[in-house]
Amino acid sequence: MLTEVTGFSPGAVPLLLVAYGAATVVGNTIVGRLADRYTIAVLLCGLVLNLGFLAGFALLADLSVPAVVFMLGVGLVGVTMNPATITRVQRTGNARPLVKTVRSSFITLGVMIGSWIGGLAISNFGLRAPLWLGAALAAVGIVTLLPDLIRRRAAAPEAAPAPSLAETA
Repeated sequence: MLTEVTGFSPGAVPLLLVAYGAATVVGNTIVGRLADRYTIAVLLCGLVLNLGFLAGFALLADLSVPAVVFMLGVGLVGVTMNPATITRVQRTGNARPLVKTVRSSFITLGVMIGSWIGGLAISNFGLRAPLWLGAALAAVGIVTLLPDLIRRRAAAPEAAPAPSLAETA
């Protein structure tokens, strides 16, 4: 992608990947601090941003500056969602034995299936196809949060009405 579509020299790619890795470290630090207290909000925000960064990268991959900005955005919010997903899984499974192992197994399965589908997408639609696939999966991830968001909204207490003038006198 970076050499064939964006036009970077092969020598620039390691530097770009170091920058991507640095963005991932920053993202992990931020998400790690917020994941316990704001799990669903962090997941929702991260998925929405990831969808935008992936779609932006797919649309503007032939322009070097936007491509790098979107690539760094993916580094910032992509893999860095792990602390929030771990927190959500642990809470859902009530930290029972094997909960984390099952989560790790599904991540591995997702990497295997995603790599296979991504390879098919590249073969059939070109180098930008995995970015669109990732954006679609981010959209699916957002949909999976809807039950939690609806449940939280229903459980949130309604704001108390403002006191009337008679009550304050």
